Amino acid sequence: MRWINYKLPPFWSKIKYWLGYSLFVLAITYGLSHTPSELWQIRSIWLLLAALVVLTMFILQGWQVMIFLKYHHVQSHWLYPALFTARKGVLNTVLPAKSGTLVLITMLTKKYQLKWYDFIIFMLVGSIASLLVSLLGIVWLLFPLVYTLLLLLLILVMTYFSIRYRLFVYASCFPLLLIIAFGLYLSTIMAFFCLLRGLGFQLSFIDISYFAVVLNVLAQFSFTPGNVGVREIVVGIMAPYVSLPISVGIIASAILYIVRLLVYSVILFWLEWLFKKSIVVK
Repeated sequence: MRWINYKLPPFWSKIKYWLGYSLFVLAITYGLSHTPSELWQIRSIWLLLAALVVLTMFILQGWQVMIFLKYHHVQSHWLYPALFTARKGVLNTVLPAKSGTLVLITMLTKKYQLKWYDFIIFMLVGSIASLLVSLLGIVWLLFPLVYTLLLLLLILVMTYFSIRYRLFVYASCFPLLLIIAFGLYLSTIMAFFCLLRGLGFQLSFIDISYFAVVLNVLAQFSFTPGNVGVREIVVGIMAPYVSLPISVGIIASAILYIVRLLVYSVILFWLEWLFKKSIVVK
């Protein structure tokens, strides 16, 4: 099929790259110019807690890769999925066109002789799980609790019949993917909570959930590299709806972006060091 080999023009990736970082610069410039001076007295303990939450995100994403390998009966040392996840996270954050995802697919197919389209389908199933969690979050925020419980029951029933009758590929993995998606959703809430507390702002988990829902949806689509710029603008636009200054929303989102990049980079350097130390992984 010809569409499988179709590639977007190279200039489109460059446009997305420069557009994303231009939006990021504009958003940060606005945030800095409207930021109250006391905002810079960020408390290090909350920054450290946010970094630990990001570490939890990394573990969940690495677990997702392990689930994919286990489904295909591949016995792998934890070091390889962790390294692949770290490379994917760093590259997707700073380079255009989902470079990290392409690198991850290449490493998986070369290392374990798996089909590249299998992982793409697996990622699609994971994205559906994440979108369902986002839908649950939206219903929880906007409607009475009974509607959330009914939707959750519907999702569980659909999951049960999907597994029982194998309605789609990776149906047996879907419950774990839902758990991972829910964990990433909660991690986003906790990361924002820690950063806002460190910046001197106290929002309830319900208010922060609005940010988590939007960021969880954005994570499934790539408008710019790592959605940089787009994410900060969207969070800034949403901030006044939860009684938060636009500049604070932008700065908090930017700090989360930097913390995530730093944590994943440190993990990547550590894992690369382990390989350079000639550790034998079987």
